[in-house]
Amino acid sequence: MNGNRGAIVLTPAQQKVKQELEELKANGSYRDQLISENPIPAKTNSHKNWIFAALGIILLILFSSLLTMNLAGLKNEKIVSFLKKEQRYHRESSTLLEDCLENRAPNLQADKAKQNDLVTMLKDLPVPSGFRDYKQELLSVYEQRLFIITYLAETKTIDHGLLQKFLIELDVKQELAKDSLLKAFDSQKIKYHVQENKAIEYWINGKSYLYEE
Repeated sequence: MNGNRGAIVLTPAQQKVKQELEELKANGSYRDQLISENPIPAKTNSHKNWIFAALGIILLILFSSLLTMNLAGLKNEKIVSFLKKEQRYHRESSTLLEDCLENRAPNLQADKAKQNDLVTMLKDLPVPSGFRDYKQELLSVYEQRLFIITYLAETKTIDHGLLQKFLIELDVKQELAKDSLLKAFDSQKIKYHVQENKAIEYWINGKSYLYEE
């Protein structure tokens, strides 16, 4: 018997279809193999990411600059406010002492109380950074004035030699306070000019102010 009996005999047309199917199958497997071995890289947004990163850096710099400017402006406002209030207290304190020395004060005890209030007001006055040493020197001036007024108010017989000594000590403390103020201006990089009459002109944020003794 023929061993090929029962085998399916394909027509030429069927043979062609079978061959085409096998070729398609082979091509498909090869393509799948290529894809698995060499995957197509995903498209990246590296250009967009670079733009976003650059914008983020620029915004951060702008924010930092604005924050620094605002903080500097706030600090300068505190300095101006402190010096204006302190100068007003200074004038009142100095006038009180002058009136007491020149016998223009009808009530020395009342002036003593007012001077004591000014000492307290200066102690409670918020001080900007860079001006703390100046405030301490200034307190020493106010306390010396209070000491002198207290001496005048509570001493029946004034020792003019001793009083002169107290006044010299006051002058020294006032000079130390003035030097401390100029050092504070220097440390805070505040432009100033000492005039011939000893008044101090200083500039903050481009605006001129005058500090008079």
